Amino acid sequence: MAKSETTRTRSPKAAVDDAREFAAAAAQLAADLKIIDVQILDLRGLSSLADYFVVGTGRSDRQMHSVLDKLEEQAIAMGRKPFKVSD
Repeated sequence: MAKSETTRTRSPKAAVDDAREFAAAAAQLAADLKIIDVQILDLRGLSSLADYFVVGTGRSDRQMHSVLDKLEEQAIAMGRKPFKVSD
């Protein structure tokens, strides 16, 4: 029995491209919401937890919580779920 289109595994390159696209979308959203010094760190080969890490600086706790809420909404819309969320 052949695998259906939805059960095929993605190639490693497709997975990396998907992760890069997700990180870029998260970074763009953060920048659009006035987070400063937004950077995407490439952790491929350095971490077993993530391929990319997005960091930035907010001006207040309230701003950061708002941005994190929006990022979580975006992640869910893109078919992702947060690994961990802290308050």
